Amino acid sequence: MAAENEWFETDYYKVLGVSEKASDKEITRAYRKLAKELHPDVKSGSEEEFKKVSKAYDVLGDPQKKKEYDEIRKLGPRPSVNPGNFNGNFRVDDLSDVFSGLFNRSSTTSQSGGFGKRRGQDVETTFKMSFEDAIRGGTHVLSVVFPVTCHECLGSGSKKGSSPKICDKCSGTGYLQKDGGLFSLNKTCPKCGGKGTIIVDPCPVCSGTGREFRPQNITVKFAPGSSSTQRVRVRAKGLPGANGGPNGDLYVTLSVEPHPLFQRKGQDINLNVPVSIDEAILGTTISVPDVEGKKISIKIPPNCPNGRTFRIKGKGVTSKNKTGDLLVTVEVVIPKTLNEAQKKAIEDFKNNSTEKQSVRESLERYIKITQEAN
Repeated sequence: MAAENEWFETDYYKVLGVSEKASDKEITRAYRKLAKELHPDVKSGSEEEFKKVSKAYDVLGDPQKKKEYDEIRKLGPRPSVNPGNFNGNFRVDDLSDVFSGLFNRSSTTSQSGGFGKRRGQDVETTFKMSFEDAIRGGTHVLSVVFPVTCHECLGSGSKKGSSPKICDKCSGTGYLQKDGGLFSLNKTCPKCGGKGTIIVDPCPVCSGTGREFRPQNITVKFAPGSSSTQRVRVRAKGLPGANGGPNGDLYVTLSVEPHPLFQRKGQDINLNVPVSIDEAILGTTISVPDVEGKKISIKIPPNCPNGRTFRIKGKGVTSKNKTGDLLVTVEVVIPKTLNEAQKKAIEDFKNNSTEKQSVRESLERYIKITQEAN
């Protein structure tokens, strides 16, 4: 039960930067913010820190795990016994009942069962999605390959016609008792790994593991407006549990591919559009695409400066009943070459322009005033 042992030592609330009274929405919001900052694909990201944050959310983002984690935290640090300071306000069997409930272990063991039902491990994978699909949302099918219950031995690990034998080291209990003074401490049997049985004649398909690798098609639903680092949980699609325990969950982290034209910022979509010098000076009407591929007409007024942004309301990303805008930014393109007629036209424009001289005169006056003040 390595995952639960870590619960004693790690403050997952501190890892996510939230209080113990934080709501589910606050926990999710904090996780998404940190995941976006720490994701390994981000320049300033950290794989180690990203894993810590993900592990914290695995617990706090699951109502059942969060409940068990909070109950463990109420017990304080991992119990240690000092007979000299023990005041004896509870019974040993009371403590056993508490821990068996928290760790989902069976309260009793049998000669053939070892530990009781145990939940399977969670599985993580990354799914790449196009920019357009992420904005639209929808259902996608993932092909995932991971261990499932062996079809030949049905998870027993033994060849058909044979059966496991009781472990002679732990006598089938799955654990060894160690004298800890006031309490007797249980340690997982190293020979059978806590199962209580030993595979004598292993299954030829899974080599005695009880599991085989098999591809599975899993349907995952993504909400409209999904973005990179978003994490979707698919319940009971993780690794199978032990001794008939429930499956773990599958966590899918989304990776949205960049678009050649659009850039997303929150709910808004940014689009840079090139215009020529004459279009910027004289004005024009241009057509630009939105994220759905529909054409939108934008009127560029005369004397439009480089970098001016036009906001098209309601043409951004829609998610959670909120829709952003399409922001179209003008980029004035300077021609690389000019013919003689074009050069003459530019010269005529230069010779008849008073605006440049006016700007320079203002700049010179500012410099003079500054110098005099000093």
